[in-house]
Amino acid sequence: MSVQAVENEKNRIYKREFVSKLACRTGMDKQLATRAVDAFLDTLIETWSEKTDVCIRGFGIFEIHSTSERPGRNPKTMEDAMIQAGYKPIFHPSRALRSSVNRNIRASEGLEQETVPEEAAGSHGG
Repeated sequence: MSVQAVENEKNRIYKREFVSKLACRTGMDKQLATRAVDAFLDTLIETWSEKTDVCIRGFGIFEIHSTSERPGRNPKTMEDAMIQAGYKPIFHPSRALRSSVNRNIRASEGLEQETVPEEAAGSHGG
């Protein structure tokens, strides 16, 4: 395993750990927390299957984007091939979520707050 793969592994939790955190935070047992996570994911997939986006205010937007048919190449055989049109899920975090995550990471790393708020730094005076 490469060094990069090991570093990426340190910064990832899987469903089992996520369910455990959810269960601890809510007081649910792990079985109920697992059902809640599964229900959320199933509902998201079902909604995307209807070509509908899911907006959770203060968190972000789960979008479904269509992709066009395009030329590609089979990496194994190096033969040219057409990649079929399809759909891909995309997540756009809200400004509030981005700010919260950045604030929490800075605090956990012992860094000072930036002097210019993220919202002001990205505005173009409109």
